[in-house]
Amino acid sequence: MAQRGVLLSFEGGEGSGKTTQARRLAEHLKGLGYAVTLTREPGGTPLGERIREVLLGRNDELSPLEEFLLFSTARAQLVRTVIRPALEAASVVVVDRYYHSSYAYQGGGGALSMDYLRSVTAGVVGDCVPELVLLLDIEPDTGLSRCSRAGAKDGTASDRFEGRGVEFHKRVREAFLSCAQAEPERFVVVDASDGIEDVFARVRDAALEVLRARGLQPLAK
Repeated sequence: MAQRGVLLSFEGGEGSGKTTQARRLAEHLKGLGYAVTLTREPGGTPLGERIREVLLGRNDELSPLEEFLLFSTARAQLVRTVIRPALEAASVVVVDRYYHSSYAYQGGGGALSMDYLRSVTAGVVGDCVPELVLLLDIEPDTGLSRCSRAGAKDGTASDRFEGRGVEFHKRVREAFLSCAQAEPERFVVVDASDGIEDVFARVRDAALEVLRARGLQPLAK
């Protein structure tokens, strides 16, 4: 039986730097000779990218339930067309956000039932569960301040979620940390307030530990 790949996901609140770290990890693993698939949520497929525009835009008013169902639709296609085929091809799959973000944002932030979220998610992702979740943890005030500075530099307006109040983001952070506490064997919590290089060192070491434990070998050296 062919070896299956490994799924790694990045999670965290606004301004935690997970997109930067996901890209850096993907590049590092490619440099070591691993086959790597880097993708994101919502997005990663044509449909997912269209749904991303709706979810992150501020033109449509959406309830937490409507947000979750849109995320789940995008997630279902991402799993079917990108994540599962890549895992079956023995690739390391790096996902910038995955279903724990729904637990944090629509569950913790939006007060949807966690039992409901988990039930729907189980049907959406099946066996495509991350073997490592890298939670980049940051105080909401600090993360939102980073987002504001980045927006001031490039003129980008905050998205639907960045624009919500700090109390919302505190609930999101608490939900992420609750997920980590509930699944300690899956999560590594990284202090995202540290410097980029220090954060990457923790991310890299945690990822390589999982790959070695799984015995997944690079395709080339």
